[in-house]
Amino acid sequence: DGREWAYGSHDCPGKSGVYSTRPEENDQYTFYQRVVVGNMRAPREEVLRRIRKIARSEKWTGVNYDMIELNCNHFVSDLCWELMRRRSPAWINGTAETIGLARRRSRVEASALDAALAAYHEAMLADAAGAVACNGVTPEGGACQLNELGAEGTQLERQSARPPGLQAFQDAFSATFRMSWDRNVAELQADAERRPEGEDPDAHRERALQGVADVANRHALATATVV
Repeated sequence: DGREWAYGSHDCPGKSGVYSTRPEENDQYTFYQRVVVGNMRAPREEVLRRIRKIARSEKWTGVNYDMIELNCNHFVSDLCWELMRRRSPAWINGTAETIGLARRRSRVEASALDAALAAYHEAMLADAAGAVACNGVTPEGGACQLNELGAEGTQLERQSARPPGLQAFQDAFSATFRMSWDRNVAELQADAERRPEGEDPDAHRERALQGVADVANRHALATATVV
């Protein structure tokens, strides 16, 4: 009376996307190969309790399904970890993981670049405002005339002015961010394979990826600022 548990998409908010079928007879995919991850000894009710724990979590609602970043293979990996403290082999979801990492880098880079460009723009505007010079201060302290980007310019005009070196800043930031990200992600993946038994490699990678993003942002900002 074995059951196969799977995860799929639907459009009902709050409803789990986890379901069960007869083993290797799920009509939502074409069966390819059986991979034995491990075995466990536990009462049936205990196994079902753990499966329901995952199935009822917000993470595995059907509306969260994403073919690249949260698919049925991600679910199986989480279920294997919950039941046996083992993850399914990395090759099973390797293509999606590779594409997902590229997506994540693009999102993180775009967010970091937006913040860096805003800071650069403000810094250039502040420098320009500080450089506004009086063109004719009389010995008696008469009023001076300001250049056209000075006090007589509207705030909108000053904000819309394109700071010098903006494209070079952006290019240097993006190139350095990607180089740093790719190098550190490669090291992270190698390290994940050496995690001691019982330590969740996915949880370790998730924590480490935040550090990778922070390092890439610092390196990119430092390089772009020098340029």
